[in-house]
Amino acid sequence: MSSLEQTAKTKLIKLVKAIEPVVETQLEGWSAGEIDYVLANFKQHLSYDLARDFETLREQHLKESPFDDLLND
Repeated sequence: MSSLEQTAKTKLIKLVKAIEPVVETQLEGWSAGEIDYVLANFKQHLSYDLARDFETLREQHLKESPFDDLLND
């Protein structure tokens, strides 16, 4: 496994593990009726779209030129 692959996988695991407690905390106090309603009406929207966040960051990196620092001096 390459160094890039290992660091990317490690960071992704840390990200997912950081999200899980936030979701659990936010769900505390939901009633059974609220949970049933959300599952019945919004189940298709309950996945968090990490790909969207990664795409946004990738676009930001693509817009930044490695020569920006040299040209701005």
